[in-house]
Amino acid sequence: MRKRDFLFSASGRVGLFAFVFLLWVLPLGATNPGDLFKSNSGRMYLAERILGEGFFSTVWQVQDSQTGERFAAKFFVKAKLQLSVLNTYEHVHRWQVSGRLRSLLKVYSPERFYSSDGEEHPIVRSELAVTNVERSEAEYFSLAGARSDEDLANRMNRAMALLHRVIGGVREMKELALNHHDLNPRNLLWTEDSFKIGDLDSIQEHGVAPKSFAWELYSAPLEYGARGFNYSDDNLSDLHQFANTLYKFCLLYT
Repeated sequence: MRKRDFLFSASGRVGLFAFVFLLWVLPLGATNPGDLFKSNSGRMYLAERILGEGFFSTVWQVQDSQTGERFAAKFFVKAKLQLSVLNTYEHVHRWQVSGRLRSLLKVYSPERFYSSDGEEHPIVRSELAVTNVERSEAEYFSLAGARSDEDLANRMNRAMALLHRVIGGVREMKELALNHHDLNPRNLLWTEDSFKIGDLDSIQEHGVAPKSFAWELYSAPLEYGARGFNYSDDNLSDLHQFANTLYKFCLLYT
């Protein structure tokens, strides 16, 4: 088959689509542990290990080579929503500097990092979380796993502290007319000293549709993939997701 015929054949079109798709979703930045990245502030960061991978980003644990301090660093993929998400993180950072949104994961102003080949990449650093609630529910929250009365009490106290933090975080966002749009156990993070709400990519002002949709299991019924969802009523989005998360916790204590 001639090259021209192959390109216009069904197989050729599928192959071309797959190639373009891979270019779009391949992550930027760190690809291997031990990679060094220099930010536009002049600091060098060492990529240590992958903490999580999503459709739009890859999160690495990185270490400041000068201070030894560790952070989570989100490397974004080549997607159109990148600029909008970076603006969101910049706004969240400014609010946190002013003393607001303390229940959300602490984030820093987006930076430009340079890989070893000199290529520039956008990245967002945040405080390092130990784990998320979904991954640790059996070990730290479920009553069925309690090994003693003291352990049982600790599990109950953790659950109450977590729910208090989520309620506080939703209240803080509502005071600023913001909606998270992606509250679920995967995005409730456990840092060294407290619980925080993480994965802030989808935060938008009230009435503005998010750039990406939440996990279907926790989304409001009308929101997930629904073109007719009225975002003037999107206060219901976070409340519905919180209610589903609360129900998930109730199942752990029955």
